[in-house]
Amino acid sequence: MSGDRSMQSSGGQGYAAFGTQPMETVFERTTASGFAFRVQLGQVWDSNLQGDWGAGDWQPAPWCYESGQLRVSVSGNGVVDIGGVPWYAEAFRGRAVAWLTLGGNDADPQWVVVVQAPADTTNVRAVFADGSTDEVAPQNGIAVLTAPGEASTPITEGDYTYWEDPTPSFELTFEGGAEPVTLESDSVGNWDDPEFRESCTPPPPALPDAGEQPEDPAAAEAEIRAAMTELYGVIGAGAEASDLIDDPTGVADARAQVQEGGFADTAASAVATIDELVFTAPDEAWFRYSIDTDMSFFDNRYGISVLVGGVWKVTRSTVCQDLSMAGGDCGGDWQSIYPPGAYPDGGYLDD
Repeated sequence: MSGDRSMQSSGGQGYAAFGTQPMETVFERTTASGFAFRVQLGQVWDSNLQGDWGAGDWQPAPWCYESGQLRVSVSGNGVVDIGGVPWYAEAFRGRAVAWLTLGGNDADPQWVVVVQAPADTTNVRAVFADGSTDEVAPQNGIAVLTAPGEASTPITEGDYTYWEDPTPSFELTFEGGAEPVTLESDSVGNWDDPEFRESCTPPPPALPDAGEQPEDPAAAEAEIRAAMTELYGVIGAGAEASDLIDDPTGVADARAQVQEGGFADTAASAVATIDELVFTAPDEAWFRYSIDTDMSFFDNRYGISVLVGGVWKVTRSTVCQDLSMAGGDCGGDWQSIYPPGAYPDGGYLDD
């Protein structure tokens, strides 16, 4: 009968987020307030071999991608919850920090900070924004620190409601070894570290081959660098800069749009630095540059400068591609600049 079929279609085997594979318990503790934490490590993999993360002969360092997942569970005080954080076979400088909120479904949210610590770490201490503190000795290189958390916030979009967890603020101190190391929660991510960024970022595509050189390459390069510095010093502020661009068509309108948009202050703070330059002809130079703003850092940008009437000027496309990032539209007839061998998304073409 249709009723039987309906009943059968409502049944089936349940599932667990971490599957049923065996897991190794790497950390256990029960806090003074009665919460029991357990951390387990399941299947791991060599992240550098899981797909092609590299470019050419380059491969990322092992800390650039997780090598597995840690299953984190809590019980006690009427709370039962489970979550997961990344695990790294080789963490950057031996340290990796992740956090999650557990217990929210039982109306008792707890901040949970999961730490991978260097082998010489004897104790990890956390001080949270509300003054709560916790400390524990690592087990198998893992430490779990906790404090009372905050309830998630319901957010409704149309007919759909989801809950957003607040972000904890804390300070971590790794004790042991040569000297203690202290990290703030807003700086535990490694991407701001130049060493980490370099080890996890493919080398930029090469600039075109050098061609016939201008009469005085050093003077020409100095003029181009000065033009970029001056141009990006005024482009966000609305000052006249048309004499620094080979074709300023639409640039003033795009600049006005940026000034009226939400990125006006950021654009005004932009500082451009040429990192590498090559002359492809006596009247043309290609360069790789970076833009530093009060909000973000954009590296491995590519631009072109041309000699016009004895003056080195930055091309319209170079300027317009950057204005477009801040909401400025120069109009048609310009294109983003990529060197030979590069995809528009920053990857590489197969030769």
